[in-house]
Parts: sequence; structure tokens; C-alpha cells
Amino acid sequence: MIQYRNLLGVSVTTIYETFLDAFSDYAIPMKPSLAAFQNMLASKGFQADSSVGAFDQSDLVGFILNGERETQVYNLGTGVKVAYRAQKIASGMLDASIRLLFEKNRTGYLLEVLQDNQKAYALYKQKNFEITRYFLCFRLEEPQISPKLSPSIHQEPVDLVADFESTLPYKPSWQNNHHAILALRKDFICYTYRDAGELLGYAVLNPASESLAQLGARSKKVGEALIAHILADTKLKMLGIINVDERDESLIHLLTDTGFTKTFSQYEMLYTPRY
Repeated sequence: MIQYRNLLGVSVTTIYETFLDAFSDYAIPMKPSLAAFQNMLASKGFQADSSVGAFDQSDLVGFILNGERETQVYNLGTGVKVAYRAQKIASGMLDASIRLLFEKNRTGYLLEVLQDNQKAYALYKQKNFEITRYFLCFRLEEPQISPKLSPSIHQEPVDLVADFESTLPYKPSWQNNHHAILALRKDFICYTYRDAGELLGYAVLNPASESLAQLGARSKKVGEALIAHILADTKLKMLGIINVDERDESLIHLLTDTGFTKTFSQYEMLYTPRY
């Protein structure tokens, strides 16, 4: 009989091994190293006492990994081992997560789900999650601009991203906001474009994962200069960015015009408890 309880006392290695099994047939390749998995947990605010495991006796066969910031909870990953599928374990874990939400008096439960994953989307709708935003994800493999260093662009302390973030037209997603960046600040580089000291654009890059956490620019010219500078400075051959708000037309045009192609789309969904 499957039992549900929080993940206090469960080792990260055990969770990691279950994660690899659960995502072995996922639409997007998910085979991080143990170190990368631990970094993901740290950046997204993982809390073992707010997370839920499904146990077959002592064997962890499923999980919902939850993070917390202030009064909100974020589902940073749900998975069930392949051999335990079709037993409504995900539904049971989600019910247990929602119970924890009420026990802790949290104000909201946020998650992201691939738009192509209709089975998961249907489950979340059944549990009264509602779509709050539509996200697009992109990858650059064949740049339409040449790498070029710009004298207007410099590196500045990553800690400043909390201030820079307020200049964006749409707030970053949970996994791209300043909390996630500052949790692993040593992994990121912050590039700024200034004119006479005035900030006209910035980008926050994780070189190891070849991904942009944030990109903001007042003009297409500034945005293109930032991308060209990053390509020249890092010698990266690929660059990705996830969870671009679908309403951010300027950023989407900048990305597509410089050679980024859309890879997948996600829903951001929110459960609001009613006490």
C-alpha cells in the first residue's frame, strides 16, 4: 500500500535516484548530475518538510518537491517511477501537498506544466489550479548576429539583479527571479548596458547551463548588443532562455530576430486556498 508523507529524513541521493527514474521517458531530457540536481533544489527554495513522497514500504516511488518563499509554495517537480504509473499516485501526492499548504497557512501554490502534457494539466485543473500565465522557451543554436564585444557593456555584481528586475515589464518566473539567482550567485554573471551611467539593459547568464535567467533591454539595439557581447565574451555555441512571458512581445521579437527558436511552451498555474 502506498503511503504519503513529507521528505524529512530522506537523503538527496534517494530523491535524485527516484527523479532519474521518473523522468527517464520525459518529453524533455532530464538527466542532471547529482551536483546540478542539488543546485536546482537550492535555487528553487526546496523544503523537505513541505514536500511529499510516495512510499512503497521504505522505497521512495514518487515525489512532489516543493519550495517556499514567504507565504507561497512552488512545485518544483512532480515525478513517479515508471513501474508505479497508472496508480493515481500523482493525484494522491498532490492532495497531500495541498493539505500541507493548509496546515502551514500558505497563500498560494504555484507550478509550471508543459502545455503538451495534457494529462498533468488535466490533473491540476481537477485540483482547482488555474492558469495565471503562458510561458515560451527558446534556444539559440544558429545566431543571426555576430559575436561582438561592446564598450558599453560591463559585468556588475549579481546582487544588483534584485534592483534591475524591477525594470522588467513582466515579473520573472519563480525559477528565474532574483531569489533563484542569488541562491546560487556564484554561478551567474550579470552584464549591464549603460549610457552615461544610465541602465539601458541587462542580462543574467549561467554559463555552465548555457542559459539566460533574465534579459531586459529598452531597445532592440541594446538587446542585440547584449546577446552579441555574451556570445563573444563566453564563446558559447548555444544559449537558452525559458519562461518568457507570452505578453512580452518586444523580448520575443528580439529573440526570434537574433536566431532563437521556440522549443516548448508552459502554463504557470496557481492554486489559491480558501480558508
